[in-house]
Amino acid sequence: EARAKNVKLEDITSSEWNAEVLAKLRDNDPDFIKVSIFDDDGDDEALNYSIYDGADFLVCEGDDLGWLGYFVGKNDQVKQLEMNFQVDFSLNSIYERWICDAAKFYEFLRGLAYNRSIRDLEFVGSFGDTFHRLV
Repeated sequence: EARAKNVKLEDITSSEWNAEVLAKLRDNDPDFIKVSIFDDDGDDEALNYSIYDGADFLVCEGDDLGWLGYFVGKNDQVKQLEMNFQVDFSLNSIYERWICDAAKFYEFLRGLAYNRSIRDLEFVGSFGDTFHRLV
């Protein structure tokens, strides 16, 4: 808990935009009741969608999803969570680059499990057969 208050948000995320989202979550902003998490697939359109159409956190290389999960898990204002990104559960990825591997995703879920305010949880994207067996 004490470490969370002192963590430098710019050190655990890829952008100023994401750091602002983490600050809202950490500070329990009462106006921040829906969080949308998208991945950056290298497409500028995704970034534009994120900023202008309501996606809040854009997962990029350098983002610590464990901290994101922690802040979502501790937050008691968020009522809706939408996740739209790809997770690679394979040990020998066929992809040249992937945004979220299984270890990062599990760290996110570990923190998210502590949340008691979310009433609407939406998964969109490819989470693989392994994930479907987990839920």
